[in-house]
Amino acid sequence: MTADQPFDLSMDRSSLDVLRGSRILAYSIGAVTLVAGLVLLLWPHTTLTVVARLAGILILAVGVVDLVLTGVLGLVVVHQLPEGYRRPTINRAIVTIVFGLLILLWSGYVLSQASRAAV
Repeated sequence: MTADQPFDLSMDRSSLDVLRGSRILAYSIGAVTLVAGLVLLLWPHTTLTVVARLAGILILAVGVVDLVLTGVLGLVVVHQLPEGYRRPTINRAIVTIVFGLLILLWSGYVLSQASRAAV
């Protein structure tokens, strides 16, 4: 290792080698995994609701980014779309935003109905 190259790139280390070299990292990953497993085991409905709402937020963000990239919102256009792709991209963005909002707003209701039906 030199000052120009702080890491030795000739060594091919697997992720297990990295974990063996850092006990703090290994214990941290183990603790997070244990807590996540206990939360899922003890509160499955709440965990599913949180995951569904995060998915709704993600899908909503993808739709908004599509609208920004097409220039519909009047913001800076990162790249110019080819002539035939603008309308389908706008349609896809609108559908994505609608689905994101549906998932975000109705996830608690749908999961509560599903848990009642399963009992």
